[in-house]
Amino acid sequence: MNRFLFSTSLTLFFFAQPVFADSSDTSTELPRIIVSASRDDATLAEIPQSTTIITRQHIDDSPAQSLDQLLRNVASINLSSIPAASKDPTGQSLSMRGLGNSTVLVLLDGVPIMDPFYGTVQWFKVPLATIDRIEIVRGGSVVWGNMAVGGVINIITQKPKDNRGTLSASYGSFGTKNASLSKNFTVNDALGLNLSVDRLDSSGYQLTPSPYLWRYPDKRPIRTRDTNAQMTVYLHPSSDVQGYLRLGYHINDEKIFYAHGDNKQTSPDFAASLSKALNEHSSLTASTWAQEVTFGKYNAATCYWKPTGGCLSLPATLAGLPAEQANDPVAQYYTQYGDQSYHERGFSATYLRTLGTVWRDIQVGLDYRRLNAADNESIYNAPTIYGVPVGTLAASVTGRGTQDYSGLFMQTRVAPMASLLVTLAAREDRFSSNIASTEGDNPQLSGGTTKTRFDPSLSARYFVNDALSLRASVNQTFRGPGLNNTLRSYGSVSSTPSIADPYLVPQDMLGREIGIHYDRDGLGLSATYFFYGIRNVILSTTSPAAGAPSAYQEQLCNYFLAGFSNTLCNFYSNAGDERSRGVELLGSYRVSPHLLFNGAFTLTDAVLTRTSTNTPVRAQIAGIPRLVGSLGVLWSPLDKLQLEAQAHYIGRMNYYSSTTAGTYSQGSNTVLDVGGRYHLTAAIDLTLAVNNLLNRTYTDSTWTYNQPYTQTLAPARMAYLGIRVMF
Repeated sequence: MNRFLFSTSLTLFFFAQPVFADSSDTSTELPRIIVSASRDDATLAEIPQSTTIITRQHIDDSPAQSLDQLLRNVASINLSSIPAASKDPTGQSLSMRGLGNSTVLVLLDGVPIMDPFYGTVQWFKVPLATIDRIEIVRGGSVVWGNMAVGGVINIITQKPKDNRGTLSASYGSFGTKNASLSKNFTVNDALGLNLSVDRLDSSGYQLTPSPYLWRYPDKRPIRTRDTNAQMTVYLHPSSDVQGYLRLGYHINDEKIFYAHGDNKQTSPDFAASLSKALNEHSSLTASTWAQEVTFGKYNAATCYWKPTGGCLSLPATLAGLPAEQANDPVAQYYTQYGDQSYHERGFSATYLRTLGTVWRDIQVGLDYRRLNAADNESIYNAPTIYGVPVGTLAASVTGRGTQDYSGLFMQTRVAPMASLLVTLAAREDRFSSNIASTEGDNPQLSGGTTKTRFDPSLSARYFVNDALSLRASVNQTFRGPGLNNTLRSYGSVSSTPSIADPYLVPQDMLGREIGIHYDRDGLGLSATYFFYGIRNVILSTTSPAAGAPSAYQEQLCNYFLAGFSNTLCNFYSNAGDERSRGVELLGSYRVSPHLLFNGAFTLTDAVLTRTSTNTPVRAQIAGIPRLVGSLGVLWSPLDKLQLEAQAHYIGRMNYYSSTTAGTYSQGSNTVLDVGGRYHLTAAIDLTLAVNNLLNRTYTDSTWTYNQPYTQTLAPARMAYLGIRVMF
């Protein structure tokens, strides 16, 4: 069956091109580029895994207004259509090839840019104006270790080559204003600096469908203000030494839905890297980084205030607001306050030696990351007095914890014949955690785990001729549990609070893929079949305290619910296994220097094969469409004008699935984005972009089947007008 599926899809792709292609696959344009995400000197043509490069030119031509929107159209990336500016930072997850949240390692110049607590991506830290190119390597990466399960994305920033500066500004729908300034200073050949600042303001859009807004009186869009300031010093004191030092300060400030809802993250960070050529055959690279995050979070709510006092109850089965309550006053209050501070420290060193034509090179290295976190959560009852912004304290929980990741890796490339390049890699990792939690005045609970693992990898690329190559890869990787799963217990005591598990262990993945690549005369085609098996998947189970996976969780749940009639909690545990397989087709066809077709197609079959939760096995995992495709065209009718159109297809998707209620699906959607750039002068560009041109109303997020008011809408039509001035 698998062989039939692969061969049939591959045949259809080759006959259907250029309907299926990839706008960001630029292998025909950049055959000699070194892909730093591979952690060796491999060129794009030598990488044994499916790889996409997004160039600066593609970023300029794209209608996307932010990094997350840009990556959404890349083949096999599972990323919600909701812009990062309209989403809670704790939910800005990223996955690839149906492998679940926090399974893609995102780097900025080789340094992780993940939230140390939630494992989400800090999109707001990287404005598009600072990027030179983006490398996307799909499939597990042994040499990077934790989180590189689905793939690696490395964002490469622009290095100063002169004293130029760039000023960019845009204004668009939902009161979205974006401004950035980047200025280079080249002191001499050995020293260059870049200073950059940017600000994004957005009033957001209404995420809840209008027929259900009566359930959320006075609910507003998420209003966001992101601010970044960054200085990077680039050093090149001699021909054999180069590096950089970066200092940044970042603020993500969101007003969430209601008057008392607020998310505010402040995160200064630091990164430095230095490379030294020891001789003509060997080099040493060392990097270090750190970030501090403080996060204040108010979760808020509203309710209709009853004439007799207190909040009006709105049962899930209620079809509309009763007429007698239509003129009731609305009470605004907050339900939870979280005070979090967490820190990351990291270091890596890599030694690379080139050897010869048969045994090409060898690389050895080490990585170390330490995460510390403190989390204080206060949960409140609904107020009993109108106008008071908070009720009585229902529960409080504090947590402290650390996680350590350390690893040693080796990678070598061998060419037993001129047409075959084999890459072998292995990594030894040690994961350890130490967690302590206290609920109210109850005794402190503590726990943790330590795990050592060995992960090997074997991959190869065979060059049939100058245009055609075959590739294959098999690797074993892992994803460590996030502090949000091992440390943070939170939620309403009157319903089902979520209880963390300090004993969670890493998820294990065995991945395999085979592929074919063709590149000649402006035509680039790529097809890949992938198959992954993941053990110890972290899932949430709802049960009474007595059914908790560990004694730690049982005791904490009992503490949480003391004095309340509710007896259920949600418990995190390594509760299942997953299998994801599929076909990935990419291509681009340059008809002429002025016309390029591009796009992609991905079929993903992702299911749980074992679970102790109430999620069914062998059913497509909710939130992952089986079919996703894109088709784009880039046209330059004039030397000064570039136009791009990009259609994004989201196939039928399960939005809810359980053994008790069944599986529910929604239909497919196609979204069209268009944009244009006009070079007014050599130094001034004007841009116009319209996303969701046809104003499609849709959602690509999960929601509860019998509670349609929990849907989260994708954005309606959005238009942006921008200017870029180079000086």
